[in-house]
Amino acid sequence: MAIALGVHVGVEEVSASLVEDDLPELGPISTRTVSVSAVPGGVGDAVTTMLGIMRVQAAQNDLLISGSGVVCDSIALCGIVRAALAAHHVRDVGVVDAGDPRLDAD
Repeated sequence: MAIALGVHVGVEEVSASLVEDDLPELGPISTRTVSVSAVPGGVGDAVTTMLGIMRVQAAQNDLLISGSGVVCDSIALCGIVRAALAAHHVRDVGVVDAGDPRLDAD
């Protein structure tokens, strides 16, 4: 079973979900939400922490993550997240703005 890890980034919270690639309509296998104010490093560190937590959770349940992506509510948040991912040497995660037309593609 291939699993996708998706993260949504807003100004106040970051949420992440593990979803089966082939059957996303079944809903998330697991979800987690954290308030940005609860993370000392702000939005960027909240995202990198959330990615790490969800990857560990997937591994503990013998789930293989086939891809990871982050959707941000604004272009400014995308810049913050990209900088944090680079600072933490995370290279295998796509980051897009919520208005990106690729999100509407079938």
